[in-house]
Amino acid sequence: MFFKRRNQNKRRHPRKAYGAPITITYDNDSYSCVLNDISKGGAFLGIEAGHQIRPGAFIDINIPFTDRGKFVKKVGKVTRVDKQGIGVRFIA
Repeated sequence: MFFKRRNQNKRRHPRKAYGAPITITYDNDSYSCVLNDISKGGAFLGIEAGHQIRPGAFIDINIPFTDRGKFVKKVGKVTRVDKQGIGVRFIA
């Protein structure tokens, strides 16, 4: 019988470390975060405790390019919140 490993990575897209400061917007408030890692389908954002963002929330994300002053704007749905930050699945 075949059993899946308990910690097997279930992600569809490989993630890459990023480590850049970014800004997100939720409910008309802006938050400074760190884009810890990113993939084609989502990202994990380090954010300070005390935010009001919960799983299921939609956020606007501004991701900087390495070129000066250029950004990619994404909409994300929060899929996970823990003490290290928030997991986001890109919607648009």
